[in-house]
Amino acid sequence: MEKQAKLHLMRVNNSQKSLN
Repeated sequence: MEKQAKLHLMRVNNSQKSLN
């Protein structure tokens, strides 16, 4: 569960970086 949450956070962070 924790690993998935971290992966999700990383994905969101990546999305934001791409948007910027």
